[in-house]
Amino acid sequence: MKYIIANWKAHKNKEEALKWAKRIKKIIIPSTFKVIVAPPFPFLLPIKEIIKDNKQIELASQDISRFMEGEYTGEVIARSLKDIVNYTIIGHSERRIFFHEQYNILNKKALNSLSYNIKPIFCINKLSNKVPKGVEYIAFEPLESIGTGKNEDLEDVLQFKNKKFKDKKIKFLYGGSVNRNNILSYLRSKEIDGVLIGKKSLEIKTFTQLLKYVFSSVKR
Repeated sequence: MKYIIANWKAHKNKEEALKWAKRIKKIIIPSTFKVIVAPPFPFLLPIKEIIKDNKQIELASQDISRFMEGEYTGEVIARSLKDIVNYTIIGHSERRIFFHEQYNILNKKALNSLSYNIKPIFCINKLSNKVPKGVEYIAFEPLESIGTGKNEDLEDVLQFKNKKFKDKKIKFLYGGSVNRNNILSYLRSKEIDGVLIGKKSLEIKTFTQLLKYVFSSVKR
């Protein structure tokens, strides 16, 4: 299985989000691919309703609370997301940078999500980053590639993976300026299980064209 994750970050209003979802649900996705959509929290339920008949599309939250439950105004807890999302993104570089999230916080988020059968997509950007126990989905997003238009060479990505991970159960994803010019090099590798796409997933026409290009090019 190859995973293509569309992380919208802080973009779109309701009208734009629903229009995007209505277009994506019509795409014929091969059984060897899974498209995971990570919209802002307000759009999770309406998008879930739209895509419910396409089994190759699943939802992820862009974050999850480190708290289990209680008086934490503004937090979105794992229990609230259960049965809405299949995945949650944890430890994205932007969360680490702008919200100063350290491992103790990220570990709590991962444990909370796992306790409600929500799969963490745990982001790391250097070898020293620790990974919580039980996490199977890892997204490597080198800082010099996030939003810069400069992606990491496949050889360097594989070298990082082989230094960091020996567990064959790990599903290893790459994120960092993924576009039409480089996406195939990652998805054709047997050692890379998918990609995390940010900017290039926002415009539905661009994203659907990218998907069709991948589906027609990657051996299934």
